[in-house]
Amino acid sequence: MKEDDLIVATAVELLLDGELKSVAVKPGGEAISCGSPQLLELSGISNPKILNKLWIDTKVDLPGVKEGTIEHTYIPISFELKNDSIITLNDLSNPVFNAAVLVEYAP
Repeated sequence: MKEDDLIVATAVELLLDGELKSVAVKPGGEAISCGSPQLLELSGISNPKILNKLWIDTKVDLPGVKEGTIEHTYIPISFELKNDSIITLNDLSNPVFNAAVLVEYAP
């Protein structure tokens, strides 16, 4: 619903157990609380230049959506164990280790 050039949500639709449900929004309450810029864009809330290229109707012209987002950084951590009797994931992925285990426990 539009009120004085503002878009006001009156309900939220969701798919639950394969069934489409509509939930009414209480006046003054939050309608959308999402951490996904993709969900906002698919809903038509983003930069119209981006949405038009994807054939998505613009509901709210909001160019800041998805701008400045970064991917999570991967920082590998390595460590050395003092106790050689502990089997690690590295050991399990080592073919030489696996062959030795097969020989040790073969019937």
